[in-house]
Amino acid sequence: MQLKDNRLKFIIIFVLLALIWDTPLIIPLKLLVVFLHELSHAISTWLTGGSVNSFVVSANQSGHVISSGGNRFIILSSGYLGSLFFGLMFYRLSQRNKSLDFSLLSLAVLLVFVTVIFAGTAYTIIFSIVAAVVLFLLYKYAKLWLKQLTVIIFSCASIIYVPLDIWQDTIVNSGALSDARMLAQEFGGTTLLWGGLWFGISLYCIYLSFKVNK
Repeated sequence: MQLKDNRLKFIIIFVLLALIWDTPLIIPLKLLVVFLHELSHAISTWLTGGSVNSFVVSANQSGHVISSGGNRFIILSSGYLGSLFFGLMFYRLSQRNKSLDFSLLSLAVLLVFVTVIFAGTAYTIIFSIVAAVVLFLLYKYAKLWLKQLTVIIFSCASIIYVPLDIWQDTIVNSGALSDARMLAQEFGGTTLLWGGLWFGISLYCIYLSFKVNK
């Protein structure tokens, strides 16, 4: 079943999220986005031959993955780029009924899998299990329109998180510990250079999100 054009919905939700991004209203959503950011680090670790030792999402909307081995350049670069990928992917999956079910169920399974195998704190475990239950209930019982709205909201949040977090952590607070700073320390360049590069890529991807409608 092909759903109606989502571009207008995407734009409206994107703008609304940007306006309330720093309010407590969407903290659970932001934590779920942080989970995907850290999951991107974990996936790139596995794909480059490394191993994940600990996976943490914190109440202050931060997180980290402790790993060994793998390609450090790819691992450090994958957090924000992975968040962009997930955001764009979920937007595409919001177009069809079966894709909506797949989105909600697969994310619930990922939350449980990472929690059972790698979760490093009690907070990570509790958050992940609660989020997985909510997603599963949406998959099982929600109306089609609510599933679509949920996936679009999640895709918008995952995309908008990238430039806002990059701006705050690598440009405004360039001295803070971040993926960009670690990349600069290990491979050269500056925090601003890597943060600026990711910031530019994220803005271009957001532009494509607004433009593409197929």
